[in-house]
Amino acid sequence: MESLNGLTVSGRVELVAGALLLIVLIAEGWLLMQMMTQRGRLLPRIEALEKRLGMSAQPAPGPRAWHSGSGLRSCLTSKGRQLRCKNCGR
Repeated sequence: MESLNGLTVSGRVELVAGALLLIVLIAEGWLLMQMMTQRGRLLPRIEALEKRLGMSAQPAPGPRAWHSGSGLRSCLTSKGRQLRCKNCGR
């Protein structure tokens, strides 16, 4: 404890901040582990429920085309790439 008496105010602040950061990181790791464990328990139950209801796992849809609305007939995606659009056929 004598080594703490030799610290300046800024040194003590840094020590406390470091200790708090360490506590926050440990708590975050614990919370992540709890979430992953919960996900591991829930995922098989959700899959069994989907199977019982006859729902099939479908892949996420790709980017959809939309008209810019500026009077131009250009079909754009959210990333600005041109796609073939069902509405205008281009």
